[in-house]
Amino acid sequence: MLKFRLGFPPFLVRAGSESCPFQRFSRYLRMVRSVKAPSLPSGRGLQPFILNLSFIMAKGNMLLGFSRGSVGDLTFYRRNAQQITRARARVVKNPKTLAQQMQRTIMRTSVEAYKILKDICDHSWEGVSYGANSYAEFQKQNMAMLRRLAAAGGENTKSFVPSGYNGLVAMPWVLSKGSIAWAGGYSFFEGSGGHGLTASFEKTLPTATTLQNATYAQIVDFFGCQVGDQITFMWSPKRVDIDESSANKLNLSRLILSPSIGEPAETQIFDANGKVINGNPLNENVAALTFSIDEQHMQISFADAEDFIGAAIIVSRRASDGSWLRSPATFVFNQQQQEGGYTLRQASMVVASDITVSSDWFLNNANEGSGE
Repeated sequence: MLKFRLGFPPFLVRAGSESCPFQRFSRYLRMVRSVKAPSLPSGRGLQPFILNLSFIMAKGNMLLGFSRGSVGDLTFYRRNAQQITRARARVVKNPKTLAQQMQRTIMRTSVEAYKILKDICDHSWEGVSYGANSYAEFQKQNMAMLRRLAAAGGENTKSFVPSGYNGLVAMPWVLSKGSIAWAGGYSFFEGSGGHGLTASFEKTLPTATTLQNATYAQIVDFFGCQVGDQITFMWSPKRVDIDESSANKLNLSRLILSPSIGEPAETQIFDANGKVINGNPLNENVAALTFSIDEQHMQISFADAEDFIGAAIIVSRRASDGSWLRSPATFVFNQQQQEGGYTLRQASMVVASDITVSSDWFLNNANEGSGE
């Protein structure tokens, strides 16, 4: 016959005790209920330690797999298939000094720009994976750029974004990094012929070459690229929903420097009006572009009638291993549009002037916020 015996922790059973098992069990439960865990940061108060496993769990179980979320002073998250744990501040000092607001303004300006440039900048960094890592690279490059501008004369840079505002502002945004060194350099132009970019080249077109008789082979050589390279043109018209020197969209056009399948590289590329006429199936929105050329310059006009914040060109090439190579690119902006924006101090003070809570650093808030 099998016999079962209800056992109790040895430290609860006194030698020679004659009390019944139920009395001992009741005394054991009273002792367990009397044991209190340290106060948990979640604000739920004291809990029986042995009945609450939240001290090792966020969402998921880090003992068995991955966790996400925060518990106490620790935050758990995943990155690149690894479990990351970091400490977080329990008490955040946030007096909203002007110095702090300036830093937040720089961050906000960069984040708002990324929202408009995301379609390009999510995969424009050669050797950087799509998505979160590309976003991190965008912030790394452009936060550094904004800080340099602020340090070199933020009062003269009028394109920072105040709290509550959004959009892409006129700044020299870093849009891509890569190994393609093409022969062109470009600048923004605005005139009676439209708005767009003037690209300058080290090479010259052959004598007597006109827009209408230019071939793919000549334009590829002029650009300093290779047959089959992709040129992406991008431009941001000034928004019309509000009176503000910013853009809320990015227009894109893709031109493949190769004629359609089966056509030779000597195929004509433009008509007499500067429109791309060859129907490469990979071309996209080239109808929005109008080209004009001389010996060492090419003007690319954009179809939109609105004022422009700025524009850029990126050259892309498919490598033999299947990866994509990029050319470095910077947003060329309209100086006149920038004049209508906010300096770093002005954008920061839009926030700082709204502070109504009493502060020990009230006077310091009016003087760079140096009261830490």
